[in-house]
Amino acid sequence: ILTAFKIINGDDGTSVGADKLKSIKENSNYFRNQLKKMGCSVLGDEDSPVIPLMLFGPSHIAAFSRECLSRGLAVVVVGAPAVPIYGSRVRFCISAA
Repeated sequence: ILTAFKIINGDDGTSVGADKLKSIKENSNYFRNQLKKMGCSVLGDEDSPVIPLMLFGPSHIAAFSRECLSRGLAVVVVGAPAVPIYGSRVRFCISAA
């Protein structure tokens, strides 16, 4: 963990950490903006690599999760009781790749 922090801070003498953080920010904002363009209800803060997408109905959770898995996407789905019954959502976690 300490090595990771050193890389992120640039203490290793490279810009690898800064480059990765910039890439995560750009990838996250691109993904978020594309979801919004498609008319999706997206929560969370700009620049955040965790992007919650509202599914609203609890009946959509399992189907959405299975569809993502069939396409090779790992997602986290959240439903009641963690959120209100109408607040079902999926969380995408964006990487620098």
